[in-house]
Formats: sequence, structure tokens, C-alpha cells
Amino acid sequence: MRTTGLLAPGIRSNAIAARPTIDATAAVAAAAATIKVDVSANSLTVLEQGSDGRTQMVSPGPFDENIRTELIYFPLAPGQLALSYSMVLWQPDVAYMVIVDAQTGKLLWRKNITQDQTQTVTYNIYNNDSPTPSAPTNCTQPTPCVLPRVLLGQT
Repeated sequence: MRTTGLLAPGIRSNAIAARPTIDATAAVAAAAATIKVDVSANSLTVLEQGSDGRTQMVSPGPFDENIRTELIYFPLAPGQLALSYSMVLWQPDVAYMVIVDAQTGKLLWRKNITQDQTQTVTYNIYNNDSPTPSAPTNCTQPTPCVLPRVLLGQT
């Protein structure tokens, strides 16, 4: 990607934090609290740290997967950025993308990234062969063969 000018205009580089005051485990504990999961930062450990120092892999604690945290700058307002931790918290049925302030642990953004099927659906599929021309088929008639379809339902 190539840009000309400033990607985020009006930012004074001396006015933004370069180093977090809370570590990745404290950020995960703060993010977990926003989705009503109680976990202590002391019960979590950093398993791996990226060579650039921006990414950390944190033990899962009460979650289903290890938690990859990344330091990012989150826009608060025009000309104002906050050094933040970004992460995805995986639970058995839902997952949340969460961004917390790297200085205070305050929630900046959260989204449930799980998509639930809420309506009954029916699919009409070709179960044994494809309707694609020249597809492998056992059809020997000179006229086009009619391939049976199967209805599958999901509720």
C-alpha cells in the first residue's frame, strides 16, 4: 500500500503513548470483564511474544483458545489516538473482538463476531452429481439428463 500525506491527519506523535502501562494479561482480564467473564491477570501468562514487541500470545484461561493480543492505535476523535490492545476472546458459542486502552484497560470497542442462524432455511442441492456441463455423469441419453435434487433443512 502506498499513501501520500498522513494516514491519520492532525496527530502529534509526541502526544500519543508509545509504551503500554498495563501488560497483555491485564488487558485480557479487563476485556474479559466487559463480557462478564471473571479472570485474574495473575492467572494468565504470556506464552509467546512477537519479535516486534507488538504481539503477544496469552494463555486461554477460561476461554477456548489462546488469546493473541496486538498493540494498535485506536482513533478516539480527529487527531486523537489511544495505544490499545486488540484481541479476540473465544467462548464455546460466541466470540468477541475487543479493544481496550493500553494505559487504563478501559473498553474502547467490542463486537460479538458470532453470526447465529435465526430463521429456518432449506437448501435444494445436487447430492450425487453436478449440473455443470461435461461433469462426470452416468447419463447415456442423447437428451439432457435430469439429475435429482435433495432438500436439506436447517432450523
